[in-house]
Amino acid sequence: MAYEGTNELIGYLHSLYQNIKRYTKKILAQKRPQDILAVHFLEYQQEILDKAYHQLKTSDSVYKYTSKILQTVRRWKSDPTIISILAESALKEKLVTGSLADAKNDILTKLSFIETSYANIDDILNEIDRKNEQYARASLQRVKYFVNNSCDTEGTLIQLLRIMGDWIERGLVSKRAAFPVDDLFSLVEVRVLDPGSLYTPRKARTHR
Repeated sequence: MAYEGTNELIGYLHSLYQNIKRYTKKILAQKRPQDILAVHFLEYQQEILDKAYHQLKTSDSVYKYTSKILQTVRRWKSDPTIISILAESALKEKLVTGSLADAKNDILTKLSFIETSYANIDDILNEIDRKNEQYARASLQRVKYFVNNSCDTEGTLIQLLRIMGDWIERGLVSKRAAFPVDDLFSLVEVRVLDPGSLYTPRKARTHR
């Protein structure tokens, strides 16, 4: 069970990494800011952040169990008696075939896989964090690019806020959905001129 669970966990983490990578490419392919928000809030937020990433970082965090698992596996590997017990049990349950020596080799191979997987799991988790940060940066910069290049910057921002407000009101998006809206407003160059800075055209010279 421990081997299968570890194999499933590693596969899950690699799948999460690839899905974040896929969404980063999808964000970069969008041509309108509202489409970027739709991808983020209606897809990435729900499928990646809520269902996988946040859960991985909080309640199901592997950080809690890694040290204990490594200690246990290394203790078992170094104890011939435990290896014999596990091998005999595996033969009895028909989990492996062959001789007792074959079963012992199988147990040691699986324990080594578990040890290597958890010893390197920080690297995988760090890569997932890095890829998620890359996605967040790409999505914000993409929205910023379209807003800054809009003919009506302020109007575009208002439209985006109305879209997000509608999604929240309809229950499609949580009020706590992760998107750096404050960063969007602070980064986007909204050029609002006060009346005193307006250019006053010169009056046409009157010829007498």
